[in-house]
Amino acid sequence: MMARRHINEDIVFELVLYLEAKEQAAAARVAHLWTLPAQKSLYRSITYHTSDKAPHSSGQRLVKTLRSHPDLRALVRLITIHSTDADLPQLDWVDLFTNDTIRKFTYICRPRTVFAPVLLQKDAIRRIPHLTLNGPMWPDSLKTCFELPMVETLELELNERNLQRNPSFLERVLKLDAFKVPNLKHLYLHARYVSDSVVSVIVAAFAAQLHSLHVHASLGQELNFKRDPKAEWAQEFVGHVRRGKKLTRVVFSGFNPSGALPLLEPFRQPWNDAWVAAALEQKIFGPLRRKEHLYPFLDAIAQQSAVEHLCCIDGSYTEELFHKLSRKIKVLEFYFDEETFDCEGALLELLGRVGRDGLGLRMVRFFACEERRTLLEVIDAACKKNGITFQFVPAIPPLHQLPSRPPIIQD
Repeated sequence: MMARRHINEDIVFELVLYLEAKEQAAAARVAHLWTLPAQKSLYRSITYHTSDKAPHSSGQRLVKTLRSHPDLRALVRLITIHSTDADLPQLDWVDLFTNDTIRKFTYICRPRTVFAPVLLQKDAIRRIPHLTLNGPMWPDSLKTCFELPMVETLELELNERNLQRNPSFLERVLKLDAFKVPNLKHLYLHARYVSDSVVSVIVAAFAAQLHSLHVHASLGQELNFKRDPKAEWAQEFVGHVRRGKKLTRVVFSGFNPSGALPLLEPFRQPWNDAWVAAALEQKIFGPLRRKEHLYPFLDAIAQQSAVEHLCCIDGSYTEELFHKLSRKIKVLEFYFDEETFDCEGALLELLGRVGRDGLGLRMVRFFACEERRTLLEVIDAACKKNGITFQFVPAIPPLHQLPSRPPIIQD
């Protein structure tokens, strides 16, 4: 009996946390002493689907219980809503949370047309520090995402053509104001291209207050850096980052699909001559054409900024990045999917002078498919020789599918 009175709540919490739905009924028979830790685990995270096909899902059942048991609401920490329609009345349960216990809110809309900005204006949502929002289609919807006074971490998916407008137009319509999100420190943007105007407009508005910035280019799409020989967008972007005196972590993630032949999918037959010719042209000349027009804007960021953690995508840097690396840089990361790492020599030279020149570099990390691991063995050995931590993070092929990016905040 004494043992039962001193059950370790942490152990019970973990046990119940990983129960399958079919096992939850059996778990209801646990001793009375287990009730609180079981409730903490059960109500910690709620995933709610608005689809008519899921009226009896666990999320719906939990919400029904929360309506009649106010004492359980304080246990909720994470809320995820998968919305398939714009029927807000069925989301009125969000108003039940009047305290500040919820730590993260995720809002996923399929189709995007059901994204409801009014949901973000609810008091319960406006107090949450971490929001992940997938769905804003229009500038007015996007603007609402930046009017959350308590948000500290904001993750946005911007893969929408309606947001690909002229920068001056977006600035005029969005009128982003840093004072409306005074606590915003960590920003993650999933964009079609790194050079999208909407990315530049957002970064320009908030760079001065950010601690970390992560821009993820859509996987499976060409990493188009706006083929402008002057690359004005890149020069402006570098200027925004340099204004960020607190901006110590800058990540650009995504794979350049130069080795892929998306047009030659097996199930798309019959092939015609024009189609095959276009695919071969993309395969043979596409990578060369891309590299001719890329602007290595990360070279400048690596030389002069407050950045300590920098993640690079193919084509956004040259050997100059390694030759003039700032002493502040502690972590260098690379997304890599080529037959060779073109800057291997420059990186090896950098590793050899870390100690001699008093550089701050402490870790080198590569994100690549497993087949590329052997290509990096020389770099791995050089890191060990010079006291630098080397990490290889295997990406799951095909590379155009998630997951393929590191967390927005490294633990």
